[in-house]
Amino acid sequence: MSMPKPYCPPVPDRPRSRERECLVCDIPPFCRNHYFTGKLLTERDFSDEQRYARDKIRLHYRRLHGWGVVCGLKVKPHPFCPELRLIVEPGLAIDRCGYEIVVPYEIEVALPRPASTTPPKPDAYANPYQSPGVPPQYPQPPPYGTGSQPAYPGPQVQGPAASSPSYQQPPYGGPQTQPPAPYQQNPYGGAPTYPPREPRVPLYVCIRYRECETEFMPAPFDECACNDKDGQQPNRICESFGIDIQTEKPTCLVHEQDEDCGEIYKTMIEPCDAPAADGCLPLAVVMDYAPGDRITPEMIDNWSCRIALPSTSMIDRVLRCLMTRLPGQTVTCVKDIGWTHGQEYHCHDFIRFFTGNSASGPGFEITFDGPVRTEGLTPRTFQAVIVRRHGPQSGGPLWVPPSLVWASPDRTRFYLQIDREYVERELEGHWFDVNLALRCNLILDEHGRAVDGDLLARWQDGTYLVAPPTGNGLPGGTLESWIRVRP
Repeated sequence: MSMPKPYCPPVPDRPRSRERECLVCDIPPFCRNHYFTGKLLTERDFSDEQRYARDKIRLHYRRLHGWGVVCGLKVKPHPFCPELRLIVEPGLAIDRCGYEIVVPYEIEVALPRPASTTPPKPDAYANPYQSPGVPPQYPQPPPYGTGSQPAYPGPQVQGPAASSPSYQQPPYGGPQTQPPAPYQQNPYGGAPTYPPREPRVPLYVCIRYRECETEFMPAPFDECACNDKDGQQPNRICESFGIDIQTEKPTCLVHEQDEDCGEIYKTMIEPCDAPAADGCLPLAVVMDYAPGDRITPEMIDNWSCRIALPSTSMIDRVLRCLMTRLPGQTVTCVKDIGWTHGQEYHCHDFIRFFTGNSASGPGFEITFDGPVRTEGLTPRTFQAVIVRRHGPQSGGPLWVPPSLVWASPDRTRFYLQIDREYVERELEGHWFDVNLALRCNLILDEHGRAVDGDLLARWQDGTYLVAPPTGNGLPGGTLESWIRVRP
């Protein structure tokens, strides 16, 4: 497929312009002008003055801010001809050389055109008017008549078909009618032929920094002016941009996955990155594109390949948003539990420690490091699930046993007690597991924050340990634990 060439947008009121070649990406050692009274200033002095200021700004961007899209530059389908063009919205970006790319208005970008196809070659054997058993008759050259239109009677058909009542002369006379797309009609009959369909490929939309030379004028004293065919030099150099469309994945997007965050930070002691020769800054990728297809908004991905360079005001907004969602104080967490996680108990010990028939008896106990509110305490937020097994390793049905839940008077402890009669009737003499869950997303402390209830495993003194205190410093979570009971 053919690709549109990078362009240098025309500058208003300056129709004559050309793209400047050989843009410098390297930043040489800094050396500024020193002025004194009586100094003779030449072109070199003024050029060095501009170069010093520009290179300072580029170094600031490259080393302190990075490169990428600052804002805008969204790619979207063209509203009227989405099969031919894309739209790039206004915006600002910094390329890898530190140049500012400013797009002040919407830009139309031409999509690749389908490959040209040639009509099929004439085939007399495919003539549907040819009679069986009769040698094929090739068309004769058209005799030119008088008038503005040439007379073209078409091929002379012989045999029984010529006298058949159903035979109709092929429409060769008069102006020829072009068959509609997407196929091309064989002029000598037969099935229409379709042009080969091009494969679907991703299209990467990139933007580049460009400079346009304009306002050309004679330069009689310029040593380099003699190299130009008309001996002129531009009076102005306008900073502009160019937009490319390519099927190759930009080299800046080829990076390692699953990088270690600590190792990334340690690269600060490594030498600075070398200037990039490729100034392509990816904006979007059009997925599964074939030339001639209509582009829809769902086909354009403006995020996965875009390198963002958020402004300090944008980062400030994000940080303020995060600060409102992080806990301002230490959240309440689970201090202790009244059983050993993963422990195996005998059935008579389980009945003695965790079952009963009143809220004043034994049960599963959870202790918090501060008072909590009891409005969220229900048999669904603090729940036990029984898995009755047919043996030590086999599975079985799940049961939610009848149970009571209550809080201590000081609201620092929650209790869950399983009905003893149910255990003695249904579970005694069987292997079974007890899975316990406290849904702390629904349990609030005195400040109205959810309790930090995640029971997290940790490595302590060379031992794998799952025990309170719990939590990861964030409100909410679920305390999940279990024990096993044997006959």
